[in-house]
Amino acid sequence: MPAAGGRAELRLGAGGPASFRGRIEVRTPTRVLQGPVETVARNGDVVRLALPRGGTGGRPAQVCVISEQAAPVVLRGTPGTPALRLVGREPQTWLSQLGTMLGRSAEAKGQPLYALGGWGPALLGIAAIGLAIGLAVRALADERWRPRRRTWAAVALVGLLHAWTWAALLPVFQVPDEVSHYQYVAYVADHGELPEGRLDAPPWGSPGQERATALLHTTSVQFHPALKPPWTAAEGRRIRDEVGRAGSDVPDVHTNATDQPPLYYLSVAPAALGGGDALDQLARIRLLSGLWMAVAALGAVALVRQLAPARPRWALIAGLGVALFPLLGFLAGGVTPDVAMAALSLWAFAAAARCWRRPTPGAVALAAALLALAVLTKLTALALVPGVLAIVIGALVRQWRSGERATVRAAATTGVVAAAVPAVAYAAAALASGRSLIPGVLGDAVEGRSAGAATGGDLLGSLNSTWQLFLPRLPFLADEHPGEPIWSVWADGLVGRFGVLDYGFPAPVRAFAAALALVVLAVALRGLRRLAGDGGWRSLAARHGPLLLGAALTTIALALIIGRIDYHSRLTGGPAFQQARYLLPALPVAVLVVVAALRGIGRRALPVVGVAAVSTVGLWAAAAWAITVTRYFG
Repeated sequence: MPAAGGRAELRLGAGGPASFRGRIEVRTPTRVLQGPVETVARNGDVVRLALPRGGTGGRPAQVCVISEQAAPVVLRGTPGTPALRLVGREPQTWLSQLGTMLGRSAEAKGQPLYALGGWGPALLGIAAIGLAIGLAVRALADERWRPRRRTWAAVALVGLLHAWTWAALLPVFQVPDEVSHYQYVAYVADHGELPEGRLDAPPWGSPGQERATALLHTTSVQFHPALKPPWTAAEGRRIRDEVGRAGSDVPDVHTNATDQPPLYYLSVAPAALGGGDALDQLARIRLLSGLWMAVAALGAVALVRQLAPARPRWALIAGLGVALFPLLGFLAGGVTPDVAMAALSLWAFAAAARCWRRPTPGAVALAAALLALAVLTKLTALALVPGVLAIVIGALVRQWRSGERATVRAAATTGVVAAAVPAVAYAAAALASGRSLIPGVLGDAVEGRSAGAATGGDLLGSLNSTWQLFLPRLPFLADEHPGEPIWSVWADGLVGRFGVLDYGFPAPVRAFAAALALVVLAVALRGLRRLAGDGGWRSLAARHGPLLLGAALTTIALALIIGRIDYHSRLTGGPAFQQARYLLPALPVAVLVVVAALRGIGRRALPVVGVAAVSTVGLWAAAAWAITVTRYFG
């Protein structure tokens, strides 16, 4: 209750300490006001704490009473009955704290998957990690182990459970650009056609989507870790009721997702059918989108099986590593095409590796079709084109030199047709509907349409900026980016930046992960040296040159694409194009590094190292879930 002199009056329960130490905190959707910590003597059963300075601007606010003492205090409501028990600094086990936070998620019926609230996400996560470690122990303990189909089905299940754990934990639209991607999917389901982006002004989604965003304070919770979404049962019922009464017609509005290719959106659009409000739709879309995580895990398995067919245990380790990769699971738990692009990138490289073993017309056609599908999922997958082509062309050249020229001609023809069919189908559909073939920011960046910059200077500036995004700045280069992006953006993001990049792991965890990555790279170099054998690096290049060249070209092409878009966006006053998820087309290259590292550790150490690696990735995923629960329900 407000009291005189800028103070709030609290009524304490009978008994307890003679004084109360604490503070008042007022939270609005856009700011947090904190009062001073003070020790106030009781006057009967009343204490008066200072209110924070500053007004709420007439906006609804939550008034929080925060205890700073060890002894528990009971607050009484207006009828005099106990209303709240403040434990303050009373020792609590981590399990009780986790239970409290998960209990809040169960009350938060504004969650898309509120039915899985409480201990549901924890059980899904435990099942995923337990299954992964069990598979690793069983396979690595026996050198004669051979996989069955159910083994790979279990790897896919680990990825699916991982994605669904994130889907149950993440509040509405707390994945980068999820609001735009959901609008795209909902429009396809609602209208049966692709959006053209006729409208440039709000509303950005259906009335139900707009109402859910407002009631859940989505834009306020983003970027403000101190602010939490509503989690009480009463608020949840009110949100569900109001969103359910809102309309569901999705406008054809232009967003940053509108110009993206449609493959991912078409794949998950069936989940938006079947009725229900916007939150029900989002829940079903998230569940269906999680299947792409399973596809990605199997893509890693397929790639390693092609690279090392005699070592299925390597494929198992790689598949489980991808299935439990926290950044990928976080994205798979939301609505975004990034995971689908990563999955198809792995499969495209696996098909290219199959071509390297023997470039039959069917193998070349499969590689070309998967490459086209990856590009039609998200256009940053264009970085795969030079790498996959280098591998396939290298295989065809080797086949040509061996005298099988008719086979080469047939393979090249089928490959061109397989790539052209989906590309032409998309181009025809886009032109017929008046859609742009490529996103505006990518088209502007490629064509060099910048804010008055000369072409030559723009190119040099772009190369300078790209260099500093991924490598240390050379002394003679003008400083383009604050700090060192290779650590603050890419390494930090790959270790784990979640939500709308507003929370992540503490610095010691990031430092440990970076050191571990350097160890893996060192062991991978040792593995490459072993693979080269007595012939040295020249022998390695002769036997596996196109594979290594394909990995290098993909990495360089992706860096150039990201750097060019980032430079152009910043030059024209737009946001920086710097997020770790943009590196996902290079996930096949990371799998190649893991394969080289596995070759470098030797057979005797493989069981211990393999189980330790899978367990470490599982612990990594569990830690990511824990900080997410704390972020939104702590």
